[in-house]
Amino acid sequence: GAINAALGFDAGPGADSMAGQDGNVTISNKQVYDELKDRVLDTAGGFVELVGGPRDEDEELLLATNGPKPYKPPTRVPDPELTAGEVVTTVLDALLHNDEPSPDAGVGILFGYSSPGSAVMSSVRDEGMTAAEYSEFLAETEYKVVFEHSEVTIDKGDYSFDRKKAFYTARLK
Repeated sequence: GAINAALGFDAGPGADSMAGQDGNVTISNKQVYDELKDRVLDTAGGFVELVGGPRDEDEELLLATNGPKPYKPPTRVPDPELTAGEVVTTVLDALLHNDEPSPDAGVGILFGYSSPGSAVMSSVRDEGMTAAEYSEFLAETEYKVVFEHSEVTIDKGDYSFDRKKAFYTARLK
């Protein structure tokens, strides 16, 4: 939704008018950031552009000033404040650091974000797989790349018509 920029103070009749309402328009930082999140991170294309990584000319500067950031596991799983795209990157980062802060913690995070009807959760529900067993399964298949990747590129993102499901194409190297 759009920001209601007419929130705030009313300077009374004769003041400058905006959208038919007189007054001094104020919006909070939270409203601005929420709107940016809605417009940029909640669209698959906007998210892909945002996480596309630094431009080539910025990459050296970024590494020189910041270096790689240490992994910090999420404190809330699932986190309803995250967009679908942010969930994808959170889970992939957790799987890359699977045994931090404890063995198979990354797979536990994957379980936490998996919907009840997903293939992941059907393995847990129907076969009784534990995080350790699912981790072993992933490590022995073509999915082992989730534990070994050095780069993630999200090429494409799309939502179902009802916006209840998000589909992302992520390439792991």
